[in-house]
Amino acid sequence: MNLVNSTSEFKYDGLIADASIPVLKAAVSIETGQGVLLRGSVLGRAADGKVILVGGTTVATAEYILADDVDTGTVVGTPVSVITYASGAFNRFALIIDGAGSIDDHEADLKKFGLYLKAVL
Repeated sequence: MNLVNSTSEFKYDGLIADASIPVLKAAVSIETGQGVLLRGSVLGRAADGKVILVGGTTVATAEYILADDVDTGTVVGTPVSVITYASGAFNRFALIIDGAGSIDDHEADLKKFGLYLKAVL
């Protein structure tokens, strides 16, 4: 007989570096057709105003960090609403960008929006 049940489990993923800067969230509409985006993906606003994953061949100003995994599908259509981090201190090694670029390429843009990066090993 099992008298104790575990109803939830917390696994630290290392995304949030510390609480020295308030961690605020914001709902944002992002472009569909980007496939599965994982927690920690860096999102930015393209010249046409669409919010997409930054890096690779995309040209977007990094503004947000995705708070939860989301499947945007494979077909471009109606934007989907997601929860993002709008401020805080984040582990630079836990962030995800598209392509072979570096998070260093986007650090200055993130800082303008209150998203600070720290090296957490």
